[in-house]
Amino acid sequence: MEINPPHNGHSYFLNQIKKDKDDILIVITSTTIVQRGEFSVLNKKDKASWLLDHNVDLVIELPSIYANQGGYYFAKMAIKYLEKLNITDLYFGSESNDLDYLYQFIDEYNPNHDFKNGIYKSSLANLKSNDILGISYLQNISSDVNIHLVKRIKNNYNDNATNTSNIQSATYIRNHLDDPKLHDYLDEDIIGKIKTINLNTLFPTFLINLNYCLANNVNIFLSENNELLKKINKIITTNNINNFEELIALSSDKNNTKSKIKRIIINTIFLVEQDKVNLDINYIHVLGLTNKASKYIKDNDIKVISSLKNNNDYIANKEILISNIYNQLTNQSINDDFTKPIIK
Repeated sequence: MEINPPHNGHSYFLNQIKKDKDDILIVITSTTIVQRGEFSVLNKKDKASWLLDHNVDLVIELPSIYANQGGYYFAKMAIKYLEKLNITDLYFGSESNDLDYLYQFIDEYNPNHDFKNGIYKSSLANLKSNDILGISYLQNISSDVNIHLVKRIKNNYNDNATNTSNIQSATYIRNHLDDPKLHDYLDEDIIGKIKTINLNTLFPTFLINLNYCLANNVNIFLSENNELLKKINKIITTNNINNFEELIALSSDKNNTKSKIKRIIINTIFLVEQDKVNLDINYIHVLGLTNKASKYIKDNDIKVISSLKNNNDYIANKEILISNIYNQLTNQSINDDFTKPIIK
C-alpha cells in the first residue's frame, strides 16, 4: 500500500480484505519517500499506527530507495518482501476488477515481461493507475500465491476533483487540505498529523550534489549513467533555475515523466549511487504488529529487525539519513528509526 495520507478508500480496501479472509493481514508500505518521488505527508510512525487500527496485523517498511521507483520495480521489491513473509494470498486494488483482463493485457502487450524498454508504454493508456501497478504485481508474484482484487470505488488514483461521496483520492486530499469537508474523507486525528514540506529548502543541497556527481563521475541511481543529470544541469545553467517546480517542468518530456525527474532529484539529494543499490532483501524492518503477528513471525522462524541502527547495510543507512532529514523539515522530534515497533 501507499497511504499518502490514509483515507476512507484505504479503510474500505482493508475492510474488504478482512471480510473476505480472516487471517494474518500483512501490509508493506512506502514510508518517508513515496512512489511519486516526494516526501510523504505523514511520518512512518503515524502510518503504522493507523494501519494497526484498521485491521492490519503486521506492517513492514518498503525502504525509500525501493519505493522511489517506477511501478514495475516498486511492485517487484514489495513482492520480494511479502514472499519472504510466506504470504499465501495477495490483494491489491483494481479499477477493472477483472483478473483475466489483466493477464490478457500482459500476454498481448508484454509476453516477455520486458519492462526495461517500455515495450507497451503507449498501451498503458488503456489502464488506470491501480491496474497498471497490478500488472506489475502479477508479473512478479510466484504462481502458488492466490491473487485477489478489490475494486476501487468512487474515484481514481489521481483524481483532483471533488465528488459527492465520503471517499476522495489522496491526490485530492493533498491538494485541498483547506477543504472544510476534509474530516469526511479521513480520520480526524490524521488531519492534524499531516505535514507539508517545501522541498525547495533542499535545492542548494541538490546543486552541490549534482555538481559533485558530474565532476567525479558518481552515477546516481536511475539517472541512466548520469545522462539525465547532465540534461538537468544544462537546463539549470541555461535558465538560471533556483527551484524544483520550474526545474521539473522544463526537464520532463514524453520519455521522462515528472515523477521520474522527481525520483532522480531525490536520489541526487541523498547521493544514492547506482552501483551500491542492489535488489536483494537484506533485512525486513517491522514498523508495527499485533500479538498474533508476533506469534506468526516466531512460528515461521522469519527473521525481522525492529531498528535500522547498527545495521551495516547501504539501503538501511540511506533510510536513516532520509528519515533524519524528513524530521528536520517537518520539525518533528520523533525517532523515525523505531527502536521498538508499535505493538497493538
